[in-house]
Amino acid sequence: MSEEFEYLEEYRHPYSACLNLTDSCNLACIYCFVQQQPNFMTFQVAKDGVDWLAANLNWWREYTHDPQFKGSITYFGGEPTLMWDEIIVPLTAYIKETYPDYFDLTITTNGTLLNEERIKFLYDNQIYPLLSIDGVKEVQDYNRPMRDGSSGFDKLIEIIPTLLYYFPYTTFRMTLIPDTLDKFFESYCWAEDNHFKNIYFCPNSRIKWKKEELNTFREQLDLIMARRFVNYSNGLQSIGSSQIDDAFRDVLDNDAYRYLNYFPDRKDRTLKRCGLGTGSCSIGYNGDIYGCQEQDSRTKNIFYLGNIYKNGIEKDKHKFLLQSYSSQDLMKTNEENIDCEVCFLKYSCYQANCPSSAYDTFNSFFVKNYVNCVLRQTLYTHAITFMNIFVEQDNQTFKKYLDDVYKEYKEKEEEDNE
Repeated sequence: MSEEFEYLEEYRHPYSACLNLTDSCNLACIYCFVQQQPNFMTFQVAKDGVDWLAANLNWWREYTHDPQFKGSITYFGGEPTLMWDEIIVPLTAYIKETYPDYFDLTITTNGTLLNEERIKFLYDNQIYPLLSIDGVKEVQDYNRPMRDGSSGFDKLIEIIPTLLYYFPYTTFRMTLIPDTLDKFFESYCWAEDNHFKNIYFCPNSRIKWKKEELNTFREQLDLIMARRFVNYSNGLQSIGSSQIDDAFRDVLDNDAYRYLNYFPDRKDRTLKRCGLGTGSCSIGYNGDIYGCQEQDSRTKNIFYLGNIYKNGIEKDKHKFLLQSYSSQDLMKTNEENIDCEVCFLKYSCYQANCPSSAYDTFNSFFVKNYVNCVLRQTLYTHAITFMNIFVEQDNQTFKKYLDDVYKEYKEKEEEDNE
């Protein structure tokens, strides 16, 4: 652990949280990290969790002298829409009435229990959805089977047009596993062709990928980037991807596009980490507080921080988690024992390992699952190639894209520094 770690009082006051409304789900995804149990949050616990979070937010407003300081609440699970009438509807009304300017609201859902009435409710209350969907019918129904044996994909295609009408920037969040990886590119094209504007790739990092599976992953990413290349060449936009945007921003920021597969040794850069245990937390069905929303269905472990009914976050537990994760070991190695020092992205490594999945898989925060390294290395290599070709060609569509994503990046950087 790092001897330089300093525990600050503000760490004990999260202003954002995932409310884990239930560990249950109407799907039986074959890779699910939730230890599904018949646990359901009551409205009282949900309300008390919001009050506890609002008290922390008040602390931040006083600390920052900013009466407009806002947090966020995400309805999470399991499948949170199972608790639609019991919690989502009444709790949203409580939040809007009691804390009208405190929280942005979001929901992470598989979408299969949505209908137009519920989507309209989300829209009217500004609850922004993230849709967990893995791809075309063959992929979706294999990866994410319905517990009742019906097709989840068939349910989704009925409601997706309505969802995108009200929320055109809904993220298409796809989990990637080896068994259906050969349909990755096809699924990406399906999302783009069906008018999704945002997509996010999540290779399952709770398993160890074989060499041939990683090669297939690279090949599918190559196809995706080739499609984007063709789009830019023909003056067409591609579906938004924060992961691809990050690669282009970083390449542009480092002027790295002038040097194929080269990034300068920016030792002054701070490695970007997950915000584990700082600013946000997860509240379980019984009021337990965890540093990560992926951990609160488990028995108490290093991520467990306390309970909203028992003095909130316990300093000793919280300090141990943060100190463990804040050590300088983050850039040591990945599961293939490839030294990160030889990677051309060593000073641009952005969450190459999820601390939650790393802990579950390797019993360590710092062993990177190599599939995440492959994802970033492939995207960055293509970004450098794109920059070399399109900047030289003075491609206006691509230049506008760069201007937009870089402007957004700089604006956010300025906000973070204020």
